[in-house]
Amino acid sequence: MSTGWVPLAPRYRAVASLLATGASNVEISDALHLVVRTAEGYVSELKLLAGVPDRGRLILWCREIEPACASPEEPLPPE
Repeated sequence: MSTGWVPLAPRYRAVASLLATGASNVEISDALHLVVRTAEGYVSELKLLAGVPDRGRLILWCREIEPACASPEEPLPPE
């Protein structure tokens, strides 16, 4: 796992911030007004970026970078 600041696009920062709290894909999709499948895609892409094989390790990674993550309440640019 990498440590330190990781440059993430705003939407990925929001997903990572929610993951750091242990949010499920459904909770992520509800909070960010996404289709569940889209939230799943963001989680999968974050796993690749973090270089981790499972969600548990991804959550730990997100907690490491969480200070660099935007708050989920922060307005996001339209996709």
